[in-house]
Amino acid sequence: MRKNALIICCFACAFGAFGAFFRWLQNQLAFDAVTGMLNSSMWNILVPLTLVATATVFFFLIRKVLGGLAAPEEMYDTFRGTTFFHPIAAWIIGGITAIGGVVTIFSSSLDPQSGALTVIGLLAIVTGISFPSICTAAKKHFSPNLISVFSALPILMFALWLVTCYIRNASIPNVWKYGIEIVAISVIILAFYYNAGFAFGKPKPKMALYTSMLGSFMGLVSLADSRAIGMQIILFGASAMLLMYCWMIVSNMREPDESEAAEEPKPEESEKEAEAEPTEENETVIPAGEKVVTAEPTLQAPTHRDSDVDAIISEVKSTDK
Repeated sequence: MRKNALIICCFACAFGAFGAFFRWLQNQLAFDAVTGMLNSSMWNILVPLTLVATATVFFFLIRKVLGGLAAPEEMYDTFRGTTFFHPIAAWIIGGITAIGGVVTIFSSSLDPQSGALTVIGLLAIVTGISFPSICTAAKKHFSPNLISVFSALPILMFALWLVTCYIRNASIPNVWKYGIEIVAISVIILAFYYNAGFAFGKPKPKMALYTSMLGSFMGLVSLADSRAIGMQIILFGASAMLLMYCWMIVSNMREPDESEAAEEPKPEESEKEAEAEPTEENETVIPAGEKVVTAEPTLQAPTHRDSDVDAIISEVKSTDK
């Protein structure tokens, strides 16, 4: 399944690179350098078409490549490394996210929203440190309650980021300036939400995979926008985390068990068997509507008599004489 996992991750990275390039061209060519207003340009149509087309391609790609595979639903079956580099990659990705949090804290002292950015930086540090524990939960046998807390941290971080982004850009009339970031953060929150479902006992593997692909793609596209370097590092780390989730989900998929599939009857076959083989409750001796004709019972005298009866009769006759 590593081949399928590599295909999924490569598609997400390739589409993310093209999307980021198109978004960068839109920022360079479609905005007025003096006023910052949006000019008429083909990139204003090409960028949203790229987003919609990518979401559609990811949907059909999952159905085509992984349609016949059984996705893992248990937490220990999903957060399980399949290669030697699995924990190493998890620590690298977590370290990048934690570094972004540190840079955000130290660079936001003069920002009007320094309080919110400091909290985002702290959450990014804790998220980066705890991410390797999520990826090695099966190997280390961590408690689902602990993994649930770790899985909720990025959701809180990006929820605060979403509110901060809206407050910062609420007075800007040009929605295109911050619209991609709003959409990207929303999809990333949704992706981490579905991945947290494995730890909370409410797994939806296909939705987690799809939103993780889309979230990593939108995160890469949003890197083309201008923001603080610390926030850029956090966003890149979050996109890498979602790619890691994609790898774990796909690499731990398995072929459905043929014996179990053969034992499970199809709905149509089970209905026919139920009709053909009635149970004891609804089984009838005589089918309804069928008339059965039998001979009527009669009384018939015996054809022979016992010897004792004959002796008694002869004795009675002799006495009468």
